[in-house]
Amino acid sequence: MAGLLLAVAITSPVSAATTEDSPVQMQMTGVQDGQYNQAKIHYQAAGEAWSQAWGASEIPLIREHLTRAKAEYTICLNTANAANDPANAANLALLKGISTAYIGLADAALAMYDGADANTEGRSRMTAADYAAAATSFGDAAAKFESSKILFSQATTTLQSVVYTGTEFGDGTAYTAAIVPILNAKGDYMGEFSTYAAGWQHTALAFQAMVSGDQATFQSEAGQAMGLFAALRTSTAFSADASSNYDILAALAGGVTPAPTPTPTPTVTMTPMPPETVTPVPTVTKTPAPTITNTPVPTATKTPVPTATTAWSFEGPWLDTTKTYFWFMAPEGNTVRGGWESGMIAGESEGSFTGTLSNGGKVLSGPFETMFQGGNFRFTLTDANHFTGYMDSPSGKVSLSCTRMGW
Repeated sequence: MAGLLLAVAITSPVSAATTEDSPVQMQMTGVQDGQYNQAKIHYQAAGEAWSQAWGASEIPLIREHLTRAKAEYTICLNTANAANDPANAANLALLKGISTAYIGLADAALAMYDGADANTEGRSRMTAADYAAAATSFGDAAAKFESSKILFSQATTTLQSVVYTGTEFGDGTAYTAAIVPILNAKGDYMGEFSTYAAGWQHTALAFQAMVSGDQATFQSEAGQAMGLFAALRTSTAFSADASSNYDILAALAGGVTPAPTPTPTPTVTMTPMPPETVTPVPTVTKTPAPTITNTPVPTATKTPVPTATTAWSFEGPWLDTTKTYFWFMAPEGNTVRGGWESGMIAGESEGSFTGTLSNGGKVLSGPFETMFQGGNFRFTLTDANHFTGYMDSPSGKVSLSCTRMGW
């Protein structure tokens, strides 16, 4: 996704119809065994479905193509496992490795999207003050993100064990060296997202205890949430939101000590790796990732917002009339970074922007980006707690009217 949350896309190598961008080029030579040919047919179909997934712009369609790609890779793997073809042993081993890795990567991507859905549901339930249900949704999101993290890590290990010697696929070792850090970064991001969702799970439980008058449980849950948010203070993606959430909870809890060593422990069901761990090299270009840069506490609780640096600052959380949440970080000189979530801006539910202040700090303008497109924006503070403006992209121009949350 765009902005603070980096996106990584993973494009599958294909067989005889592979593109020039693929690191694994299939040079067809001689008459091949029937089972090997069948495995390659499903391998190619899987690669085509994978490419369609990352060429799609609608998440339901992406999921559909990912599911089809996983099914084709599974058939390829089963066919290759059943083949008795010593002459193509190295090629079959490589097909097995590629299929194994991409089955895992498909599961990682699907878990990522499932986690995003659960996290969005949690935000919605927080806004509705249904804190117990919100906690359940955030806990589900944390487990799915942790599962995605493990699957990405497993794929990285598989990729590093690939053997290309004696195959007709070419040498992909250099590409493996380039792609491993990207997959590792994606796994790390999923791990941080799991921690972030777990922080909101305990925040929701703290709010539930607060409205129920259970001060002891509130203090305990707030401490656990603060510990999880504290662990993200150095995160590139979540540091601003985590720090703000920590400060809000600290103010409400009256100096409660955060729980030590915050580590979410969701239950993760892993797909077993087959004995053959010969690994392919995926062509990585771009992976749509859920971008959730801030989940504001519900306005009904009158939770304090971070203190603005000046009376006219954009800093902090805002709410548009379309129920879109905006978040602005503290100015870095004359630059302000931020993002939004929920609602529909230029056809997207999340995105980020980087703007430049002008007119005495009352106008913020610059570029914004989402998973699939970008555009320009201009916001004008009409008073200390309101701003109006627009966001203009190829999808259209959207007018905004926002109010500072907690005001």
